[in-house]
This record gives sequence, structure tokens and C-alpha cells, in this order.
Amino acid sequence: MIREQFFEDADGFGRLKSQATFTQTWKFVQEFEQRTGKCIDDGFTQDEYHELFNSMRNRHLRVFYNRKAALMCYIKYLIEHSVLPKEQEEILASVELNELDIKNAPYVVYFKNIAHLQDAIALAINEIEPFDVHIFDIPIAILYLAWYGLTEDEILDLPKSAITENGIVLNGVHILMDAFVVKFLQQLRDSEGYMQQARGVIARTYVESYYLIRSEKNGHLDLNKMRGVLSRMNRASGRKYSLRYDVANRSGIFYRAFLKECNGVHFNLDDPKFASEIFCSDLSNRQKFVTMNKEYQLYKKLFS
Repeated sequence: MIREQFFEDADGFGRLKSQATFTQTWKFVQEFEQRTGKCIDDGFTQDEYHELFNSMRNRHLRVFYNRKAALMCYIKYLIEHSVLPKEQEEILASVELNELDIKNAPYVVYFKNIAHLQDAIALAINEIEPFDVHIFDIPIAILYLAWYGLTEDEILDLPKSAITENGIVLNGVHILMDAFVVKFLQQLRDSEGYMQQARGVIARTYVESYYLIRSEKNGHLDLNKMRGVLSRMNRASGRKYSLRYDVANRSGIFYRAFLKECNGVHFNLDDPKFASEIFCSDLSNRQKFVTMNKEYQLYKKLFS
């Protein structure tokens, strides 16, 4: 079979510059083939390539092009061995990130709004079916704070006292939040812990702490522990809800930018300085500036 030959051939898989990227991309291809009954060895139409890339959760331009380049190596190999016609290379080359349909993707690409994030969290918890839903209070709080634009360090260092009646105070700035988020943060602030079922039911008590983000062992989590807490929840729900800091944070930033654009205020994304302010990122580098704009255009497809 041609794909077995590709993986064994020094001029096939063996000559790839990034075998890790190809391997990751190939897993998506196999999942797509299994789900749809289609085989890339038979060639895809442009719509089928769109469907394939939709399944890969492509948020970032760099990731999209890396996966596309990896797949192109395989398609070119098939063309060189007369399995596929030359036009297959042209069809794949024509696929662009802004053509993807993220609204109907099988995974969350971006959260459209805070309600979308809230629904994703609820669906994930329903699927995991924990003994006590409060076991996930810490990762949920991290996701909500990420949505409102806090950096990872700001989340880790947020004191309980920063929580107010309608949001939080951060660096002297009052950040207003949706009522259900404020209520959730207040409950977590006052919580003593949660129940866990292991060999019987065990009460997990948070360490007494000045900080909101804590655990039963640590009063102040470090970055690796915080990421681990999120990763466990995301992994337990099959990763399809994209319960990650970067996804929640970028979605919130894009949502607030979209509101400003719709409200008719001065909105000029051709200006790198303005774009840097609106997207909370240094976009003085031309490539970063172009990439961020394209990713924002992809996010806006959730509203089309």
C-alpha cells in the first residue's frame, strides 16, 4: 500500500524536516478518514480538504501552514509515484485558513462569547460526571479570568480580596464581569474545598491562602501546576471543548475587539499601534501583525 511505502521510504517520511508535525497532522487525517469513510490516497476535493482542516482546530496561521505543508509532502509523494494527478497539489495549495468554517467544526476553535465558554464548561462537566462538580472550580475560574484578559501570572497572583460585587480590581483598574462569573468567583473565594470519591468519599480542603487560585496542597500555584490543572480537565472531556488558557484568552480579546468594531468607534486594523492595543499584544513585527489580523478575521466567522 502506498502509505506504508511512504513511511518506510527514506525519500518519503524519512526526508521530512519535521516528522513530529507530520505525525500530529496524520492523526487528524486518520480520524477524518475513519469518521467519513473517505481516503486521502484517492484524492480530495477542495471542500473535502476544508472539512479535513476544520477537524484540526486550526486557530493560528503558523499551525495551519505547518500542517498544510506536512500534508503537501505526502500528496507530492503520491503524485511522484503516479497515485494521484498533479491537480491534487494545486487543490491543496488553494486551501486557506480564512476559508474554513469554524462554526460547524467538530471542535471548539474559538469561544464566540462568554456564554459559549460557559456552555462548553457545562457540557464538559456533564460528560466527565465528577462526584462533586466543585472539583473543577479552580480550572473554571482560570478560564473565566483568561477570558477577561488576565495574563497567566496575573491569574496566579490574584488575591481573594480583589473580588468585588461586580468584578475584580487589578492593578488599580476595576474590571466589570458578568454576574454569573462574579458569583462563581465569590463562591470559590469563600470555598473550603470539595468532595472526591476514591476509596470512599474524601473531603479535599484548600490550604488557607491569600490567593484565589490554590489547591489542597499549595496556597499559591506556580505556572506548571496551573497549566496541569487545566490540562487534566481538558483531557478528561476529550479536548473537544478546547478548555485552555490561550483559547479562552484570545477569544475574549477578539470578542471585545469585535464589539468595538461593531459599535462604530475608530477601528483601524491597518495601524500596527492600534492593533497592538486592541489585541493586547506587541504587533510591531510585520509577520505577527498580519497573522493576528488573519486570526481575528477567522474568529469573526462565528458571527456570520
